[in-house]
Amino acid sequence: MLNAWLRHNRQQYHVFVRLIDFLLGQGFDPVPTPPTRDAEYRQDHTRAMLDILSSFRDWDSRRPLKVFSTGPLYQPRTSQWTEAIDVEILDGNEPDGDAQALELIGTIMPTLAEEIPQDELFLVVGHVGWLGTVLSRLGMPVDAQQEIHTAFRQGDLVAADHWLSRYDSRVRSLLVPKSAHEFFPALEEWIPGITAAQPHWAVPDHWTVRWDLSLTGSWPYYTGLVFSLGHPEIGHPLLNGGRFSLTQGRHSWHGVGFTLYPDPMHRYLGMLDGGQY
Repeated sequence: MLNAWLRHNRQQYHVFVRLIDFLLGQGFDPVPTPPTRDAEYRQDHTRAMLDILSSFRDWDSRRPLKVFSTGPLYQPRTSQWTEAIDVEILDGNEPDGDAQALELIGTIMPTLAEEIPQDELFLVVGHVGWLGTVLSRLGMPVDAQQEIHTAFRQGDLVAADHWLSRYDSRVRSLLVPKSAHEFFPALEEWIPGITAAQPHWAVPDHWTVRWDLSLTGSWPYYTGLVFSLGHPEIGHPLLNGGRFSLTQGRHSWHGVGFTLYPDPMHRYLGMLDGGQY
């Protein structure tokens, strides 16, 4: 029992170290963050990192500023801690920043897996701004829109459906995962010309990409593209993140970030090679 537990920890830590090495090799700088913030356990590295970066007078001297922070995050719903690596590309809303971030995460799993044949992964993509536009076109009051955004962030699809049930049922087709060739024609009904603005990026061949406006990210600072990478047999995302805008003190930060979860990644890699990873 003890040996198996120690072996599991060793393997998981090996994944953690390789992720750190990958980020360092890509030019990211570490920013240590405290485990508590405002007398509460850390649930997110982003604000803590920006607090620290904002304390420097030359905080705005580098663009893009590529940073990461490590350490467990507290999950209030389960009263448990989840090991995580939070990655931020502070780019000042560069138009190609989203594509660069998605192409970066497309290289992470092949780097970890090395010669192990990889199974299919699912990348689900949403867009907070597009969802807001659709809800406005429905004629939905601002307070109702806020309720729907909150429900989606909390994963409460029942509450979201309650609010949406009073409006045009066609919008529901945008709130389930669809391929791009199905999703964008449906979105075009609400946002004319959006198909021409469809973002493009290179992803590994074994990834399946689906679009779903019910994916909004779990934090209110997400403003644009959001994404989550997972596997159907792993009960937790391997990573998730998106485009954000956040004001800390007198400073406004814009960029794209994502959180890597070493334990689900270890489980995925172990599944690929029969538990030997």
